[in-house]
Amino acid sequence: ATTITDLIVKVRDLDGVTSILVTHQLRDAFNVARTFVFREGGEFVYHRLEDTSLLAGTEFLMLREGQVHFQGSARELETSRDPYVRDFLS
Repeated sequence: ATTITDLIVKVRDLDGVTSILVTHQLRDAFNVARTFVFREGGEFVYHRLEDTSLLAGTEFLMLREGQVHFQGSARELETSRDPYVRDFLS
């Protein structure tokens, strides 16, 4: 899965493409959201943000039975007190 998420990050950051990731794997979603890449001297340089409050422009959407159950930032997702969200995060 890291190969796919690395490719998503490369296309997003190096080609300026907007990305939407649909997954049940929250780890992959956070990996794409927290990672950015740039090219330095012909090499790809990856960086990872640990502080989710710095993820400006990144939004998470959670569906439940075909309806939007949660929509918000990574920080809002991580700190949600909603039982359904908490269960999904654990």
